[in-house]
Amino acid sequence: MIFGYGRPTLPTAWANGKPNSWTTAQSVSPDTIFEYAQYAFWRGMVANLFQTGTYVIPVPGNHETQCSYSAEPYTSSSPNPNCNTAAQGNLTGKTAYADNENMFRFNMGDLISDLVTNIRFSSVTGYFATNATGLTQATPRPPARTMGRSQATKRN
Repeated sequence: MIFGYGRPTLPTAWANGKPNSWTTAQSVSPDTIFEYAQYAFWRGMVANLFQTGTYVIPVPGNHETQCSYSAEPYTSSSPNPNCNTAAQGNLTGKTAYADNENMFRFNMGDLISDLVTNIRFSSVTGYFATNATGLTQATPRPPARTMGRSQATKRN
């Protein structure tokens, strides 16, 4: 979906969510800025689909949830200082972090939660979403009748 593979960490002072308490002394990682731009680009790219009747449900993959210490173009230094390296126990080069999952939820959560409220989905598609929980009201299929050899010969 997006290029990803960074670690969009925000300064701890921003945890309260009140922008008026933020100061310029707190720095934001380049990964954060890059991923915000990627999500904004993706939203702009699919916006026309919503207006023409196609609802897009974003699904996070490894690019959105993992940080790669060797992926470009995040930082000028290699390896990416926001990700664990092999020396820190990361043997695959990629590590999943809550920061990445939170970034996905922040940027795409409205599209996913909308399936429950049905406001955007129904206006785009003309239908209300059913089974938005992922569960279906299916009835079990009756077991197939098994015929023994004696029953099969009687029918013929």
